[in-house]
Amino acid sequence: MRSQGISRPATNYRQPVARGGVFVGLSGGVDSSVSAALLKKQGYDVTGVFIKIWSPDWLWCASKEDRLDAMRVCAKLDIPFREIDLTKEYKKEVVDYMIR
Repeated sequence: MRSQGISRPATNYRQPVARGGVFVGLSGGVDSSVSAALLKKQGYDVTGVFIKIWSPDWLWCASKEDRLDAMRVCAKLDIPFREIDLTKEYKKEVVDYMIR
C-alpha cells in the first residue's frame, strides 16, 4: 500500500500573503525579539505586545525587567509597543484554578 504522505516539500505550497499588521507577543527574550525583527524585515507592520500577568506582592517577579526589555526591543526595531494588563484574568483563571 502506498503512503498518502506529502510528496513535495511544504514550501512548494506557500501562497503569497498580503503584508498586513501583526501583533507579536514580546516576553523580553531572544526568541520573541528575533520573531518581531524577522517579520518586520519581511515587510509586516509589526506591533510588539507585552502581557502583564499577576504575581503576589511578596514574590520577586522578573516581569518589570521583561517589560523594559520588550520596550527596548520595540524602540530598537522602531515598532509600536502595547501592554495588555491581564492580571485579574490570570489570577482568576490560572492561579486560583491551580490552588483549588
